[in-house]
Amino acid sequence: MCLAFVQARAGFCHPLPRRGTVGGMRTTARDRIWGTAAVLVIFGLPACASGGWPKDHPDLAQRARQSPGSFVQPARDQWNRAQTLQANYSMRVTRGVGGRSFDAHITVQRPDRIDILLLAPTGLTEAYVRANEREVGLFVREDMVLYSGPSTRDAFERALGFALSAPDAVAVLMGYGVEPAGLPTGLPSWDPRLRRVRIDHGPSVSLWLHPLTLRFDRVEHHSGQSRVTTVVEGWVQVSAGAAKEKPVAGAAGLEVQSLAPEVATVPIPSLLKLEVEPEGYGIRLRMVGEPVLNHQYPPEYFDLQRLPGVLELPLSELARDGGLFSPTSEESPVPEGV
Repeated sequence: MCLAFVQARAGFCHPLPRRGTVGGMRTTARDRIWGTAAVLVIFGLPACASGGWPKDHPDLAQRARQSPGSFVQPARDQWNRAQTLQANYSMRVTRGVGGRSFDAHITVQRPDRIDILLLAPTGLTEAYVRANEREVGLFVREDMVLYSGPSTRDAFERALGFALSAPDAVAVLMGYGVEPAGLPTGLPSWDPRLRRVRIDHGPSVSLWLHPLTLRFDRVEHHSGQSRVTTVVEGWVQVSAGAAKEKPVAGAAGLEVQSLAPEVATVPIPSLLKLEVEPEGYGIRLRMVGEPVLNHQYPPEYFDLQRLPGVLELPLSELARDGGLFSPTSEESPVPEGV
């Protein structure tokens, strides 16, 4: 599936079966990110639904209050087995009472490579944001324009349309909250309101860890006056791809290998909600179908595609409110009904 997609992507055509318009609403490039998925088991443990867990697990709650830092490393170790993720999503972008829906195909590779494709019902790519270690690009099919620039935080935020860096976006989509490299050392504490372990990495990033599930189900990113809050409302356990034989005790007390392999799994968000302030809009993503974990992509997979007939402009010419998911301008970069 993945290799076929690599081959077909040069024509901006998605080979997988696609959903049509959502709720009879035509989809556009700036508002397309919502869907649903399951691989092994889906877990829905939002803060409000599991807020009463300390009563059922008093010893664990007491440990979280007294030693909140003891939960952080075991939680992060779960994602050591996950390096890449590819999945289809159904998206909905809302502002006030209005909203639009669309389909997306997203591929990420730790720590900072990302490919976000927004798709028409026909499967054609209407727009994409892509980032690698060298450059960032935003392609808009309507204008046949590729905005590109060096790979910096400012460039990615401008292409995306709100204040989230490429490493932040990868961490949010894969579920490990933040990429600690380059951030101040995290300071864990107990948050009595959310009944979570809170980890503050300086003034720019805070994340909340559920002691019972060892999952980061809330992340806040601050940049100047901007704040992006991500809440994970659903999870799916995905095979990491490397099965290992599980040792069991034999008749003589010796360890033998079980015939049934123990497959390592990784928790991946299947339902996320992002709130962007002060712009005042939300992005809801629901995974569709089965995600692919740890597929090895060729080095050029995240390169920008420079096709004949596409005008290339520097990202600096893209207005601050002109990014892929910025709803602040009146015109969408991709026409409705493409």
